[in-house]
Order: sequence, then C-alpha cells, then structure tokens
Amino acid sequence: MLKSAKTARAVLLGIAIAAAGAGPPALSQTVQERFGSRAPRTCPDQTAPARGAIKAAEAARYFICNAEYVTGSTLYLVENVNVRQVGGGVPYTPNLGAFREINVRVPLYPIRGSYVSYQCADKLAAYDRAPNTDCGVYEHPNATGYCYKTTFGDWSCHMSDRTVTSQSRKSAPPK
Repeated sequence: MLKSAKTARAVLLGIAIAAAGAGPPALSQTVQERFGSRAPRTCPDQTAPARGAIKAAEAARYFICNAEYVTGSTLYLVENVNVRQVGGGVPYTPNLGAFREINVRVPLYPIRGSYVSYQCADKLAAYDRAPNTDCGVYEHPNATGYCYKTTFGDWSCHMSDRTVTSQSRKSAPPK
C-alpha cells in the first residue's frame, strides 16, 4: 500500500511515461538502432606479446579496443587508426600520467600515430539534429601516447592529440 498521495502520483507518472514510450531507450536496442552505426570493436585477448616490445599493428588494434565504447547516450568510435612508431621501453614514473591497473615492473612503450574520432549522439535522444549529422568528427594527425601492460597481463594503449581544437564537422556515424 502506498504511503502518500505524492508517492502515488510519482508511480502513476512513471507508468504513464513508460506507456507513452518516453524515457530511456530499451536495453535490447542494438547500436545500429540507437546510433545508426557499427558496434564498437572489442579485443577478446590483449595479452600478445607476452614478453618484449609491442609492435605497431598490435598497438593500433589495442588502441581501437580501448577507444571505442558506448556510455550513456554517447557512442565513441575511431577510424583510420595508424600507429606510425613505437618507441623504446621506458620505466614508469608518476609524471607520465595515471594509468589504470599498470604493472610498474614492465616498461611502457611510447607510440605516435594518427586517427579520426567520432562522438555520436543516440538517435532516439537527438530530437533536434538534422539527419546524418549525429556525430562530431575530430582529426588527430599528431597523436601520441603509451602502451603498457596491466597487472592482469593485458596490453592497454592510449593516444591523444593536444593540437586538436574543439572545432569539428558533423557527420553520419561510421557503418
């Protein structure tokens, strides 16, 4: 039994909103339905190489897996990823930045490259957008970052480009 009229009104309002189809998108909707895009790429295994330096192709693949995800009503994707160079291993020091779950006993490998990032709005939540303009697109021509091993034995690679401005073009998401 409801304890107050205020609680009863809140319950009825919630039922009315759900019946009208308003509110957050259903969890069963796919990325294609919500964003009109492909799904974020994932890496089922990020442990190679087990020892030694990471190669540019592996760094690019692991960067993609870390850079692509959905959070709330925003989809993050990357395209045209190119890791041009992997530097020599360097020891971890706190002035390099904060790295999640880093194994400080294994060297970090600096990387240089480029990529294009997409930040896309949920089509169902983007009421005021013109068709095929749900994504901000950002060029990262001079990206730098690091690859490192986590305490779980996985590689994690991240890059960013400090020269990128807030200017972007609007575009449809990658398919």
